[in-house]
Amino acid sequence: MAPKKGTKRQAEAASPVAKKPKVDPAIAGVNEAIEQAADLPESCRKMLLASVTSALGAPSDERHELQVAVVAMIGQVVEAMQAKLQEAVDAQGASVGGVEVRRTDLQVALAVVGEGLTAAMDDFDTKKKTLAQAAEAALWAKGVLQEKQEAQRMGDVAMVQAKESKAALDKGIEVDL
Repeated sequence: MAPKKGTKRQAEAASPVAKKPKVDPAIAGVNEAIEQAADLPESCRKMLLASVTSALGAPSDERHELQVAVVAMIGQVVEAMQAKLQEAVDAQGASVGGVEVRRTDLQVALAVVGEGLTAAMDDFDTKKKTLAQAAEAALWAKGVLQEKQEAQRMGDVAMVQAKESKAALDKGIEVDL
């Protein structure tokens, strides 16, 4: 048997996609705040989430007293969340203040160390020049010493010859006279 024409399309069309209901952005923000309230019991959270749209959807002068009570409860939850978030902001602000103080202290220490490094580099350069001058003077003194030692050695040779001559003369005088 041949399949009937169009059955596939009917099966696809039979399952319509459920659309999300449109939610006012302000009410969505209130819902998010209620969902984030960690200290709120689950039953209270569900009750508030269920009644947010009806309570906040009605104009304030036309609200029933139960809607006014729900709005007051939502206000308390939102105020508690705001206070908790403000505490967290204040704590982070104090932490940032401490970090800024530490940063300033480190910048001052860096400046002091930088000045010390500059002074040490200047001292190093001065001592390097002094060392080069001392090495040059030592090299010159070594050359002068070698010249003097050579002159001494030459003088010693002449002195040895003079002593030998004198000894020979003294011996000749002693023997002959």
